[in-house]
Amino acid sequence: MNTMLKEYMGLKNISDADEFFSLIKQKGFEIPSGTILDASAESKAPLYSKLEEASFILAYHALPVEQRPEADLDALLKDSKIKASCLYVYFSLPSPKPLYLITKEASAVIESTHLTEKLDFAFCQEFLPHPYFIYSNDDAPLFDDVNSIALYIDETKTMTCHIGLTNGHEFARNVDLRKDGAQLEEKVDSFQDEEYIIEDATKDKLFKAAIYIAKFILLLKAEKQPLFVEVQYRKKKKPNKAAEKKMFGIISYKKVSLTHSFKKKIGDVDKLKTHDVLDKEGKTLRIVPVIGHIRMQAYGPGWSLHRPIYIEAHESKAWKKDGIQLVKVVE
Repeated sequence: MNTMLKEYMGLKNISDADEFFSLIKQKGFEIPSGTILDASAESKAPLYSKLEEASFILAYHALPVEQRPEADLDALLKDSKIKASCLYVYFSLPSPKPLYLITKEASAVIESTHLTEKLDFAFCQEFLPHPYFIYSNDDAPLFDDVNSIALYIDETKTMTCHIGLTNGHEFARNVDLRKDGAQLEEKVDSFQDEEYIIEDATKDKLFKAAIYIAKFILLLKAEKQPLFVEVQYRKKKKPNKAAEKKMFGIISYKKVSLTHSFKKKIGDVDKLKTHDVLDKEGKTLRIVPVIGHIRMQAYGPGWSLHRPIYIEAHESKAWKKDGIQLVKVVE
């Protein structure tokens, strides 16, 4: 099971961050005086920082007493940063906390769909009002070796992408969304000496993961979208609340697959001919495939408003010389 999902399942009966912080007191661990979790300090630190400190305290005290003096505090701190990122997503999710399982066929549609909008701060403010967490089955990653992705914007207006891999490793990166929206850049932090532009390395997992989950979010919101979301575990007609909480906690497991109508359309497209030939000034009229994509459709007074709309994969006619099949879909 992927590590992020396992973590969330372990928290399924903890509703908010305060309940998590109370674990320190329940276990009898000491909160150092003057730290951001010290009640007497009245700290106004961001939630992420509090979660990082709580994770560090719990991890440190989980070590055998004899190992604590020689503990690698830098390694513990780094692990606590990753843990805090995971926890921040969980406690910031809407209630009930939705965890989306992406089926293999739905993942294929997400990957093949083009995104025509820039992933800038304005875009994320509108379409990322709260964190999203998606995951896949162990035998079918979302892409490459990535089996879970969480994307969110924290109180400091920084976007973070948290990625889980099939080998159990996790990593999170803070992304500075420049106001001009021209590029996605990683912020400088204590583990990174210099900044680099992610778009210069298109194979970077962070860039691919951020784009992947952005397309997923838009497909959920777009008109004519091909994805279908259903509750993974259906409730009984006469639910036993105590039994349900024991089984599901405050988590809403959801399965994302293709709609029946979209499955039928895929089948119909597969049956069509790939091309048709006519003469016109020495060129060939080709029927070329256009990949499914999302674009922002203008509407409202003076076309001032925009909404995401899914353009289904279809065949388009284009005059081409020497039978070269090309079609430009995305600028």
